[in-house]
Amino acid sequence: YSSIAHAGYILVGLTAGTAQGASAALFYLFSYSFMNMGALAVIISLEQVGECDALNKRAAGLAQRQPLLAFTMAVFMFGLAGMPPLAGFFGKLLVFQAAVAGGWAWLAAVAMLTSAIGAYYYLRVIVAMYFGEATAETASAPAPLGSLTLTAGMAIAAVFTVLIGITPGIWSGIFHTGLGIF
Repeated sequence: YSSIAHAGYILVGLTAGTAQGASAALFYLFSYSFMNMGALAVIISLEQVGECDALNKRAAGLAQRQPLLAFTMAVFMFGLAGMPPLAGFFGKLLVFQAAVAGGWAWLAAVAMLTSAIGAYYYLRVIVAMYFGEATAETASAPAPLGSLTLTAGMAIAAVFTVLIGITPGIWSGIFHTGLGIF
């Protein structure tokens, strides 16, 4: 369901019908791809030890068992929730600004409200990882190792989630310039 909400935010930017809106939508899509792929890589890592429902069963107490994996997942969850200074915040900010500039302020307001509601679901995972108690099953489960490719993918996605967030002007400019070609 998360992907549906994020597709909606991209459409908010496109609804503006301007170059600013198209650029914001591209920025959002670019940012979202790193955050989502990184979160999925963490889930795959957890599922490799035999858990079919990784987030519901394995998230509790993950920070105590695998602090680096939990931190990486927290970066992705905060990014997807739209917390500054991560890529997701600036992606949402740009599409909301484009909607307002295009005369769609009411749509931007609705999107901001749904973003705030959606943040609960991402923050719930973080709370479980850092404050949840591991069950006997998860406490004794083997630590997820993941392949080198999976680990590298998580690292690259985390770096870009932070990098895009601390340098949004550069990335936004690239997309705006790129759209000028067409």
